[in-house]
Formats: sequence, structure tokens, C-alpha cells
Amino acid sequence: MHPKLNSLATNLLPFLPPGTEMQVAEMIISYHVHLKLTKHRATKLGDYRAPFKDLGHRITVNKSLNKFSFLITFVHEVAHLTCWNQHKNRVLPHGKEWKEHFKQLMNPFMNQNVFPENVLVALNKYMKNPAASSCADIDLLKALQDHQPDDGLLHLEELPENIDFVLGGNKFFRKGPLERKRFRCLNLTNKRYYFVNALARVKVVEA
Repeated sequence: MHPKLNSLATNLLPFLPPGTEMQVAEMIISYHVHLKLTKHRATKLGDYRAPFKDLGHRITVNKSLNKFSFLITFVHEVAHLTCWNQHKNRVLPHGKEWKEHFKQLMNPFMNQNVFPENVLVALNKYMKNPAASSCADIDLLKALQDHQPDDGLLHLEELPENIDFVLGGNKFFRKGPLERKRFRCLNLTNKRYYFVNALARVKVVEA
């Protein structure tokens, strides 16, 4: 057993579903991952950077994620690592090779001891053809957000049109019309329009 395994697993406990911390700690050690937990980022849940010069494999994950989202995001990024180890930059970032690595790495976690039933049902469907982000799958996103702590935020789809809201804590928008699955919203700072996911969690600007 690696001398740091137990202490690493203990440090991971607050961020992971109970019982998965040892497996995740083993992955970090065996793949020589430098894991950094970051504050909330509106544009990404996590990322992977390949070794460069004297830097090894680097993975970041938003520490604001609930435990189930955190685990899925972490494994997503480790799949990039194992795919890079095998193929380097010769394949697409989220191509068939990455999909197979992701499926293999997620397989040990795909049970009700790890995920609640509603998340597991949506996750099984998503894993048949995983996308670049779990947020791209509406059913999985809704299931995961059912387990997000109550933070006073609302889904954008719940707000009436023309109301002002804050996204990511510091970006101010005015909600516009729905176009397919996204709302066309006016950025109140630069006066440009952006498409925002209907399930984005936002805060209403008080009048």
C-alpha cells in the first residue's frame, strides 16, 4: 500500500460519494495525478493538462460540485489522461478512444452503492455515448442537480422573460427568448447576446 493512500482518501471524503474515496485515491497515485480543486467556474467543471517539461499530469475539478458530479467529472478527466498515455495527441479529445476509456473507468462506479437511482438511470443512458460534458445531457444534468445543496439559485428556465440575473456570480444578463434548448440573453456589461443553457443555475437581480 502506498504510504499516502489513506491520508489522501481521507482528504477526498468531503467531495465524493461515500465508499469511493479509496478508489479515487488509488487512481490519483497510480496515474501520478496532480489534482487541484478550484472554485466555481461557469464555463467548465474540470480539465486535464498533459505532461509538459517538468510538469506531470494535471487535473482540476470544481470543488463546488456535488459529490456525484465531482466523481463523474474526475473520472472524465482521468479518461483524458489514460487516452493521452495511449494515443498522445493523435486522436480527437472526445472521440471514440476517449469514450472507451471513460466507459472502462466509470464501470466500477456504476451501481446503487455509489449513485442514487435517478442519477444512475440517467448516467447509464449517458454512458452509451458520452459527450464532452455531462451538462450536455439534459436528463443527467437534471438528475445531478436534484442533489445539489440548496444555494438559493434557480434554473434559468424558471425565470420570466426580460428579467435580469447573475450567472457565475459576476456576469449580469437579461433573459431573452428560448431558441431550441438555450435562451438568447443580453450581457448587460458588453451589450452582446449569448446563448445560455436552460438549466443554468442563476440568481435573480433584486430590483
